[in-house]
Amino acid sequence: MRLIGKQARVLTAAAGLLVVTASLGSCAWMPSEFNLSPLYRHRLDKDGSVLEMDVLWPIIHYETLPDGGTDFRIRPLYRRVEKPDTPGFGEKGEKGDGTASRGTQVDHQYLWPLGRVRVRENETHARFFPLWNHDSRQFIDGRRESDWYFLFPFFWGGSNQKAPGLPVERYFGMFPLWLDAPGQFLTYDRLTFHFWPLHTRTEKDGRVGHIFLWPLIGYGDSDRENQSYWYRFLPFFSFNAREGQYERYSVLWPFFSWATDLMDTDDPLESFNFWPLCGWQTSKKRNTWSFLWPFFRGQEIQGKKSQLDLFWPFFHSLDDNTTGRDIHTWWLWPFVSRTKAKHQSSWSFLWPLIWWREYDDPDGKQTQQWIVPFFKHVHRTWMVDEKKENAWQKAGEDDYLQIWPLFHNETRRDGRAEFAIPSPWFYRNGNEEGVGEAYDWLYTLYRTRSRAPDDHSAECAVNLFTTRARGQRTQTSVPFLFSYESENGAGTFYLFNCIPFRFGDKEGGR
Repeated sequence: MRLIGKQARVLTAAAGLLVVTASLGSCAWMPSEFNLSPLYRHRLDKDGSVLEMDVLWPIIHYETLPDGGTDFRIRPLYRRVEKPDTPGFGEKGEKGDGTASRGTQVDHQYLWPLGRVRVRENETHARFFPLWNHDSRQFIDGRRESDWYFLFPFFWGGSNQKAPGLPVERYFGMFPLWLDAPGQFLTYDRLTFHFWPLHTRTEKDGRVGHIFLWPLIGYGDSDRENQSYWYRFLPFFSFNAREGQYERYSVLWPFFSWATDLMDTDDPLESFNFWPLCGWQTSKKRNTWSFLWPFFRGQEIQGKKSQLDLFWPFFHSLDDNTTGRDIHTWWLWPFVSRTKAKHQSSWSFLWPLIWWREYDDPDGKQTQQWIVPFFKHVHRTWMVDEKKENAWQKAGEDDYLQIWPLFHNETRRDGRAEFAIPSPWFYRNGNEEGVGEAYDWLYTLYRTRSRAPDDHSAECAVNLFTTRARGQRTQTSVPFLFSYESENGAGTFYLFNCIPFRFGDKEGGR
């Protein structure tokens, strides 16, 4: 962590020195739009600050972000992004309600996607896959927790504080020799092992278990309030029970098993399985059966669920309202499938190639049409919620269209947009983050972008042509040949990027 932190500071200082030097020098004798790509290019704002800069394209790139942040890259080795933060995990915000925090988020990316260090006010994430990973966070009530591993899965560690004011528990593990981890580790409240798989101890919801030669031999029980216990000696037998709720048995696991569940209801469920030949579950309202599992299966829950599988996975039918979502789905795999539920509807043909989907949620509606990998269209309509502050931010539409690998076109409700030729990367959003910034110079020939509603730009590979319009100000250039700047009807044309010819009002020229 210290080494990476030092590297980040050195690279950041180098970037700052480069930007400051270029800014001071360019104000003195260079036009604000100056292009000698691939050697050097810069674009300055009218106050002389740097908007964009490339040195030895595509290696060094710097730009300022519309929200006030900065983006510095040494492709493809390193990227640093600093931008205003939004409310996040455990943040109190200015009003103490988790809604108003506007600190700073700094993101360092190394050999993306392998390395990353992301620092926020109350949360830090660092990784260099697969060697190490570290996460730490502070909750709203002041509690802190952290988790890390090194040379996965051999070294583990972290700390956890169950409540404010209580001591911080720290843990360390060296797989497979020893580990004692508290606090929701691998879904357990506490997990301990000694010379795994010789002995493992688990705690969850008041139940304590011991497993020897994991997962073959074990036993467990709980406090008097829960009254549950289990033991097993696989594959010979196992038993698991919670008093008044369920009893489950198996002999020669997984071949013979039987159980009584839902004993605390008016509809207890009896089951028996001779795997994989046959099995069934029965109660007054339920009936489930299987034959040559998983090829033939059926289930019926009176008035709530009906399921049938024949020669699974080739035919499947399901009507399920046990959770209130009213799901209806069927498929004849791989030719066609259909799903309809309370908030979604979809068709699929020649799985997994063709998908038509529609989703509803409180914020709006999303539709998707995919013909993998050649066609992708995603459209989202956002709904206006007048009860929320800044309700206008909840209105509008997002749209994404990709004809792979030729081009993609994206527009967003906040005014951002992008069009690029070609477009070989099939993923977008979270799966796309950092990839384009590190590697799109390898394949992008032409791209247009809108960083904000009044900020539009276009560029070719190696900056052979680049232009950007911000409000009333336009800047355009071609390497070595010319650059052009205009604002409010006045402009300056720089032949060979250095000989000026002014047009219009002199006050508008540079």
